[in-house]
Amino acid sequence: MPIQIAENEHKEIEVTFEDGKKRSYYPGWQVILNVHSVQEAMQIQDETEEGVQAKRYITGTAVLQDRDISIIGEPDKKTRTLELGIWDREVPLRDDGEQPGFSAPAGFANIGFNRADWEHGTKDQWYVALYLPKAAFEPLIAAIAEGKVASMILVLRLKVFTTHHPMAPGAGNENLFLRPADPGDTLDWPKRANGYVNSIITKNTLHAIAPPPEPDPYASEDVPNTEIPASAPIPADPVAAAVVALSANVEKLRTSLKWGAGLIFVALLFLVGK
Repeated sequence: MPIQIAENEHKEIEVTFEDGKKRSYYPGWQVILNVHSVQEAMQIQDETEEGVQAKRYITGTAVLQDRDISIIGEPDKKTRTLELGIWDREVPLRDDGEQPGFSAPAGFANIGFNRADWEHGTKDQWYVALYLPKAAFEPLIAAIAEGKVASMILVLRLKVFTTHHPMAPGAGNENLFLRPADPGDTLDWPKRANGYVNSIITKNTLHAIAPPPEPDPYASEDVPNTEIPASAPIPADPVAAAVVALSANVEKLRTSLKWGAGLIFVALLFLVGK
């Protein structure tokens, strides 16, 4: 377990462990997760000012792409699967009143770890939470409720740590770590990795394949279907159609000129004969 954590001006930390070994960790990473089992859920909660409220939110199972996450000093807590929750909440401002990080983040996000609590009967829980503004949350949860979203890809920018500098070669697949609790903290819970939502990509894999046609109840199972489906009409290309029409007009003009030249030649012969 860490016995000392030192942070420099670049937010990098150096951790000293019980055996005296030291190791450096670097913050700030793009995290990509695949999400499945997406569904709408509802939570009944007691707000102190507004009373009891029923709030809709989105749940799912998120899986990290090509890497694991654990807690510094606790390799046995390593996982790749996290529980997802998405709520309707505006993106918080910084202390100076400005939007964080960049001009228009899609939302606020964090990854965290809840330790097991035997008194409440809970187990260790890894989670990823997203907080989206209403303009993004409402159409997303509506699409999920209508069955139009089967899976998602989340692209997040979080202050999660790794043992390699973000600019180092091959650092993109390094495992991720949460910062452990400081030695003087009352609760031995790791720090959440806070950050922002870069993008959310939804997929509708349940409806991507058209249902097969209804079988003919009068057709024999032993006779293969030899019917050739009609080809779909190919829409006409307006440029090609114009070229074809122009060629036809030119051909007609050439034919007219040929006939006209012939008639003039015959008339000249007639006049010469006289």
